Amino acid sequence: MPSDQRDKEDLDNLSRMVGLLVIQWGSAEQTLELTVSALFNSGNGPKVKSGKVPQQLTAKLEYLSRCADHMVELKSIKISVDKLINDFKILSNLRHSIIHGAASSINHIDGVYSFGRIDLANRVQTHRTITLDVRDFDSHISKFIKLGADTYAVGNFVFDKYFRK
Repeated sequence: MPSDQRDKEDLDNLSRMVGLLVIQWGSAEQTLELTVSALFNSGNGPKVKSGKVPQQLTAKLEYLSRCADHMVELKSIKISVDKLINDFKILSNLRHSIIHGAASSINHIDGVYSFGRIDLANRVQTHRTITLDVRDFDSHISKFIKLGADTYAVGNFVFDKYFRK
């Protein structure tokens, strides 16, 4: 296959992956947010210093972890909750690098895309790179689809416990 055609197909696959990643991540994080809100508003969830529902991803995951550790109602799904939290943490790095790194630079060599990201931490610029091989796209997409399904399963359990009577 001519190189230009292969490059076009690779770019189409990259676009498909990024699009599906955005859709799946948005769905999973929204379900996580609704689940955390339900636990918070149930009156049984642990109290937070701010008195408000956690908003940032890290705060939502920490709150969900505290709920799983302290709420008897969640004891039967604690292993699922802990795995979900771990999966969110692992995939958030990939998502962050692709979504925000893509805005900085994209280089493509033989089906491998490099995403560069310039960060500023403590007034020092750093550069980090993540590489994605087009052959790994389906694997990555599957992980994000599973994250969405697992988040829905935990959320559904919580909603059944507190709101569907």
